[in-house]
Amino acid sequence: MKYKVTLYLEANTHPRKWIPETIYEALDDGEDILDYRIEQMSIQSRLVIENEYEGRWIEGDDDE
Repeated sequence: MKYKVTLYLEANTHPRKWIPETIYEALDDGEDILDYRIEQMSIQSRLVIENEYEGRWIEGDDDE
């Protein structure tokens, strides 16, 4: 099976240094990371939780 995993992270070190390695350690034989992207987000972006399973990113300090 294939899965898409979305992770929003606040970290003191750049995650490109440890995210892939950490995930590879947890995978079983025959499992693999198919693709990944690590992008720095705007410092003004923040996540607004819509419900238990969904959220959305907004820019700036205004509540929408």
